[in-house]
This record gives sequence, structure tokens and C-alpha cells, in this order.
Amino acid sequence: EHYFPPDVYRLTQHEVLIDCGAFDGDTIGSFVGRQGAQFDRIIAYEPDPLSWAKLQHTVAALPEPVQRKISCFQQAVGASRGTVAFDVTGTELSTAGAGQLMVESVALDESLQGVTPTIVKFDIEGAEPEALAGGRHTIQRHKPVLAISAYHLQNSLWQLPLLVSGMSGDYRFFLRPHNSEGWDLVSYAVPAHRWIEDQ
Repeated sequence: EHYFPPDVYRLTQHEVLIDCGAFDGDTIGSFVGRQGAQFDRIIAYEPDPLSWAKLQHTVAALPEPVQRKISCFQQAVGASRGTVAFDVTGTELSTAGAGQLMVESVALDESLQGVTPTIVKFDIEGAEPEALAGGRHTIQRHKPVLAISAYHLQNSLWQLPLLVSGMSGDYRFFLRPHNSEGWDLVSYAVPAHRWIEDQ
């Protein structure tokens, strides 16, 4: 149920998923496994060249009608457009802000012009606050569901919900552990129009 827990929000047939930190396409595979071709669009960002190659392989293995709805960008997501140092590992531990490789970074507000996201997933190894800042206007305007990894830094548990609530008072917040022993902790921000009423 990673990123798509049915007790927190329900998927529709018209989702526009923004996958920040797409890694090897695992979230895309999980989403397509649930939805098939019943979604509008996926936009994925992954700056690590080793993970990028795996992501391309994952997308290429999907049915062609699904592939046509997916756009992938070899970029990091941050507060503004520019370049950032990047530590390339080809694993879930690749991080921006350190390392030998310089990669392009984009802000969601600029990159998603003309796009109406319905779900935004952030798993970018501690750079989530910067990425949220770079997507502030997009979040305020469209109020997508946000799935934000909250285990990379100790203060993520309270900092990330505070950042989102400072952008919009329209969100409810949920915390869910995933993966082995629950180490992959995700903070979900769900807007009013997608609340599950029986909670």
C-alpha cells in the first residue's frame, strides 16, 4: 500500500501522478499495477543516472498505451531551477547536496505549468522541504494529495506537515509506516475533496 493506502485516500480513473524521486520505477509499477491504463498521466523525476537507466527499462516494459501516458525527466526537484551536487549510488540512498556529479534541478511550479497534478509523491532523501517550497503555488492552486517521505531527517515528522499546512488549511494529515519494520514512514496530506468521510 506504499504511497496509495486505501484507508487514507482512494484512487480514481483520472489521476495525474507526479513522482519525485522515481528511482527505478517502483512507484510507477505499483501505481500501474493498481490502475492499469485507468489514469491520465504520470510525470517522473529521477536524477541518478544509474537509477535513470532502470527507470527507462521499467517504463519500456509497460504496455504501449500506458507508456504513452508517462513522461520521465532526468532531473532533481528542488526550490528553484539550477544545478545541485549529487551523490550517485543507483540505490534508494542517492542524495542531492553532496557528491561529485552536478545535476539539473527544477521547481515543480515551473516544471508543471499547464499540468493539474492530483497526487505528488516525494521521496528525495531529505530534500523534501526544498521541493515543497518549489511547488508551493502548484499545491495551493490544485491541492493534490501529497505523499511525503518523513524518515530521512528527524524533524521531518513535524516540519513537513507544518510546511504544507502553511500553504493551505485544506489538508488533513496521516502518518503511515511501510516496508520492513515500518522504517519507510510517509506523511500523507489529503485535501478536503478527497477525504474518506468514514474516518
